[in-house]
Amino acid sequence: MNGEQLATFNGNEVGYLFSPNGGLIASLTTSLQGMQVFIRHAATGILIRSFDLVDPSSYLFFSPDSRFLVVRSRPVRILDVETGETRQLINGHDDAWFQAFSPQGERFVTAHSDQSVRVWETASGKELLKIVDVPHYRAAWFSPDGSMIRTMEVLEPHRSPFSFLDSIPSRVLVYDAASGRKIGTYGDASTSGRSAEFSPDGRRILSKDVQECELYDLESGKLLFSFPSRAAFSPDGENVLTQSSEDVRIWQRRRPEWWWGVFWMPQFWAATLLTVAFAWSLRRDYKRLMWVQPS
Repeated sequence: MNGEQLATFNGNEVGYLFSPNGGLIASLTTSLQGMQVFIRHAATGILIRSFDLVDPSSYLFFSPDSRFLVVRSRPVRILDVETGETRQLINGHDDAWFQAFSPQGERFVTAHSDQSVRVWETASGKELLKIVDVPHYRAAWFSPDGSMIRTMEVLEPHRSPFSFLDSIPSRVLVYDAASGRKIGTYGDASTSGRSAEFSPDGRRILSKDVQECELYDLESGKLLFSFPSRAAFSPDGENVLTQSSEDVRIWQRRRPEWWWGVFWMPQFWAATLLTVAFAWSLRRDYKRLMWVQPS
């Protein structure tokens, strides 16, 4: 980067957003017709597409492949950057809160105040799944592999909407993204300000609140470890970084038993292969000696 200016945009445009591939920039601007969305080349600033909207309170989200732009407005719209087509979600959810795309971008999930979470096909806006009776705070996210959805259960759903999130008791719910089956509930609902994070391999979940974090095994629901601080997974999911008012620490994932961890060590397999090769050599030499006739 040498500080060279590439492009200049209209000062009335707001909410700039780079596409995941870095090739496009989306922005919002107010016109006489209402709100408009502009799609530009990131390198030149040249306008590629423009879309007219009605709702002035809109938020933009690119799909992971940079082809689609979801506009969180009323109603939620899907903008096809390649063709210029605009689609609405089918079967309602007009005031839904868009939350996240699946890792591949072919689906996205919305949460609604009617206590439902829905999964949609990005290309068509067709509803693929509806999970009902979900006590949540308008929040839903996919797991790293797209097979699960996590949301939040609120212990006091009728509390004033002006209450701060960190004062509302809640816990984490996880559902199967294909069937809607509830996989488990994680965390104590007596705690406040809870959030969550899937491990990169999708096998564990880190349930967080303002005072401590809890690491759970998704399959068994077992609490594996508690951290009295903030925490986050490393990119490979093998370590957890924690931060407290006193220090920052890195924790290594422990195997269920010490003897099980041996099987994960490359030294174990190297030693096993050498032992087998040595035993085979001794057996071959022993057979050779047995066939030697005395003179």
